[in-house]
Amino acid sequence: KEISEIIGAIDNVSKLWLDKKSDIRKEAAEYLPIVTNFSMEMIDLCIEKIMEMFTMENIYKVIREEIGNEVYLDRFQEKRNVNCMTKAYGPGLIFHLFTENIVQLPVVSLVYGLLTKSSAIAKSASSNSVFPVMYAKSFEQIDKDIADSLSIIYFKGGSTELEDIITREADGFILTGSDESINSYVKKLSPDKKILTYPSKFGFGLVGKEKLTKESVEKIAIS
Repeated sequence: KEISEIIGAIDNVSKLWLDKKSDIRKEAAEYLPIVTNFSMEMIDLCIEKIMEMFTMENIYKVIREEIGNEVYLDRFQEKRNVNCMTKAYGPGLIFHLFTENIVQLPVVSLVYGLLTKSSAIAKSASSNSVFPVMYAKSFEQIDKDIADSLSIIYFKGGSTELEDIITREADGFILTGSDESINSYVKKLSPDKKILTYPSKFGFGLVGKEKLTKESVEKIAIS
């Protein structure tokens, strides 16, 4: 597919999710608070923010900031100020390992994989197993070929046989989660595999007592 077709499909899926009257959004409202233990307000906020991030305009901005010209993803193009032709290639098949505490993370990982024209096999977290499946399935309404290139699965960590198959067959790896989870894959990978890892991090924020007013509490909680 041309990259413009892929971007158009992602944009249309985002529009589906941004429509609170759509069937997929109604299903999200019914199931995601139960599965994730997040409030409906937090779920709505996560969906709105992540789908706005992947509108057509914003996707083109991201690609052009990263590689200069989206056409590099389709065919060889002359590189400005350099006497050569350049084309961008994705890994082919990417394995995504999702974490459980960031609801919207699967969308980011899957979209960036699609923009490299790579197929995906993804392992969802036990407490965030519904959203990535719903997101991948929503492509069936827009582009069946893209929907068929996305496979979301769940299996218990430490399933050696399955992990061995994945580490052997996948070309690229985007791994998010605990050091233990990430290392269980990394230690099995051959040097030719492309790997991005996002291990656990600790973060904290400080709020001065001067800012703890009734008016500011809601804004602080959201931000």
